Amino acid sequence: MDDALGLFYNGYQPNGEKANYHNFYPSSGIGIINYNLSKKDFQLNLYDFYQDKVMNTIWAQVAYNPAGFNFGVQYVYQTPFAYNEDLNYRNRYVQPGENGQVLSSQLGWDQAGFKLAFAYTHAFDTGRFLFPKELGRDRFYTSISRSRLEEMGDVDVFVLKTEYRLPGDDFNIGIEMQQVRGAKVDDFEFNKYNVDESFQVNSHLNYQAKGFFEGLSFDILWVYRRNQNHTDAESIFNRSNFNQLNFVTNFSF
Repeated sequence: MDDALGLFYNGYQPNGEKANYHNFYPSSGIGIINYNLSKKDFQLNLYDFYQDKVMNTIWAQVAYNPAGFNFGVQYVYQTPFAYNEDLNYRNRYVQPGENGQVLSSQLGWDQAGFKLAFAYTHAFDTGRFLFPKELGRDRFYTSISRSRLEEMGDVDVFVLKTEYRLPGDDFNIGIEMQQVRGAKVDDFEFNKYNVDESFQVNSHLNYQAKGFFEGLSFDILWVYRRNQNHTDAESIFNRSNFNQLNFVTNFSF
């Protein structure tokens, strides 16, 4: 675990210093406790992520799915461990006193293969929401491909998404539109990777083969992303103001 944390770009500390925390956490690993409750149209999921020597993350999710509709709420709270205080400021993954908090919600409608949903997420100003990129990505209602909430605090994210499955269940097409508001360049207290407010559109097409080729699937994803305030090279290089086309083939057996 100590070799994994910090393999990717470490970003900045809240005071603007460049972070350097790779190989500074002799962690024994991660422990996860999960509790699920399901009754008719109601679902409750509770998770406790224990990241040794780094922090603890509590994740609660409630979903209510009456016929044709779905409503969900997620709440996350993070607490750093005392080991962080023993490290130099720039070598900490999370600072003492940083408590990442996130509230995410979604309201959706589903009828005859057509889905429509609006999602909203708020990251509070109690600290940055942090989750190691090396271990995966966040799964909030506003999470979409090529976009992360991880690294930020004091921001709002809005997503409108629609999806349609053609008769026969072979083709699935969808569009997601995302707006990130509140991210301020050079405000490192809540912006670990110094990103700008952004607008993003994802369009995807999925085909599931049948018959002799059952298990074979094809995915096409087109991503358009643009900064809202800063378009200098440093602000957009490898992160924004691009069109990206992805083609993926999978075979499940």
